[in-house]
Amino acid sequence: MSNTIKDIAKKVGVSTSTVSRALNDHKNISEKTKRKVRKAAEEMNFQKNSWASALRTKKTRIVGVIVPSLTNPFFARAISGVQNIANENGCRVVICQSNESLEMEIAQLNTLAASGAEGILLSVTAETVGSEHIESIEKQGIPVVFFDRALDNHHADKVEADDFGAGRMATKHLIDRGCKHIVHLEGPPSLRNSRNRKEGYLAALRENNLPIDESLIISTGYESDQFDEQIIEKIINASQKVDGIFAVSDPIAATALVKLKKRGIRVPEDIKIIGFGNDPIGELIEPNLSTITQMPLEMGVEAINLLMETMDGKGAKRKTVRQVYTEASLLPRESTIG
Repeated sequence: MSNTIKDIAKKVGVSTSTVSRALNDHKNISEKTKRKVRKAAEEMNFQKNSWASALRTKKTRIVGVIVPSLTNPFFARAISGVQNIANENGCRVVICQSNESLEMEIAQLNTLAASGAEGILLSVTAETVGSEHIESIEKQGIPVVFFDRALDNHHADKVEADDFGAGRMATKHLIDRGCKHIVHLEGPPSLRNSRNRKEGYLAALRENNLPIDESLIISTGYESDQFDEQIIEKIINASQKVDGIFAVSDPIAATALVKLKKRGIRVPEDIKIIGFGNDPIGELIEPNLSTITQMPLEMGVEAINLLMETMDGKGAKRKTVRQVYTEASLLPRESTIG
């Protein structure tokens, strides 16, 4: 049977309330008494019941994180940034995977709320369009901060990469390498970051006086298992000879690269390819994949800092939405520069 505050009080010779205040470093308890109580607690292997404390203070310090995929290295690195800051500030992190399912996202939001989460970081699924389920959580006094994937018209703080600027940067890199007929393998149009990357691609074409050919914009997903075999046929049989590809993600770019090579198409000699996200797969394939880096660790840090400010009451009356963009940069490799 574990020892209790009452047992410590009996050992030290003080009241239970004094023990409780000493363990919580109350200013009205002398340092001498605090040392005695802490020593007794250590000798008796006493552990504070954080749940009981949470019930009294109504502060659980639980932060929920919901991401579409835990196998995606980007989200793994972002969560690492979240945990580093959360741990430094006495918060516990509960991580959930929605698996790109809106139904699962709704269930996980409700579970986190019921479990006492004080705030939630959310990267929405490709199925998420409306925000009613998010609003119902916020009405319970639980702030939500979007990171990486956000909803356009929902009044909540957002931390994202500069997807528009990054899409333009990737496409400009291909143009600078001599490409004139560039395919864009676009992500789900329901996702804000997919749309912004596409808009960056279109802007780069316009700025460089290259025609926009809608047949060169081909829909796919973010993961390699979402790559339709017909995509390669569309690239090979395009009305203009394709000489460049900008893909919405590294797994999609890598899949395209491997499949084109199997057809005897040389990369980068015949077609230059750039992806997005600096996924480890980019350095495992031959040739190595050029990409855009997103700074996921920094994104996680920015997101948890915004959330904790709201959780701690700072800016609670603020009516404006904060929108933070993390830096994105070009990482050229063999697939575009030989």
